[in-house]
Amino acid sequence: MNSRSFNLINSKILKAEKENSRLNDLLFSEQRLLKGQLVALKKENEFLENCLKERNNEEINEKTNYLGKLNNLKEINEKINFEKELLQTKLNQLEKENTRLTSELIGIEQKAEREIKQLNNSLEKIKNEKEEIPSSQPIAKPRKTLNNGNGNNLTETFVEDIEEEEQINIIKSELEKQKRLVTVLRKKLQQQQLDALKQQKQ
Repeated sequence: MNSRSFNLINSKILKAEKENSRLNDLLFSEQRLLKGQLVALKKENEFLENCLKERNNEEINEKTNYLGKLNNLKEINEKINFEKELLQTKLNQLEKENTRLTSELIGIEQKAEREIKQLNNSLEKIKNEKEEIPSSQPIAKPRKTLNNGNGNNLTETFVEDIEEEEQINIIKSELEKQKRLVTVLRKKLQQQQLDALKQQKQ
C-alpha cells in the first residue's frame, strides 16, 4: 500500500470520526432537548392534574352546597306549608266564629229592637196615662198623708210620682243595657273580621 492510499484511508477515517462526533453531539443535543421537553410535559401534566383535582373538588363542594341549600329550601317549604295549613285552619275557625257572631248579633239586634219597641210603647203608655189623669179628674184628689216610718209625712200623689219616675228610669236603664250589648257585640265582630283580614294578608 502506497502512501497515497494510506493518506486517503486516513482522511476517510478522520471524516468518519468527525461525522460520528457531529452525530453524537447532535444526538446528545436532541436527547437533552427531549429530556427538557419531557420534564416540561411532566410539569404541565402535574399542573393539569392539580387543576382537574381542584376543579373536581370545587364541583363537589358546589354540589354539596347546592344539596344543602336544596334541603334547607325543602325544610323551609315544608314549614311554610305547615304554617299555611295552620293559618288556614285558624282562618276557617275565625270565619265560623264570624258567622256565629254575625248570626248572634242579628238575633240580639232583632231581640233588642223588639224589647226597645216594647219599652218605648210602655214608656209612651205611662206618659199618656200621666197626661190623661188631670183631664179625667178635673178636681184634685185629696192628698192622703202617709208616714214613711221616719217621722216624715209623704202624700200619696208624691209617692205615685216617685213610682212612675222609678219605672221610667228602669225602662231607660234597660234600653241603655240593650244598646251597650249591641255595641259590644258589634265591636267584637269587627275585631274578628280584622283578625281574619290580617291572617289572609300574612
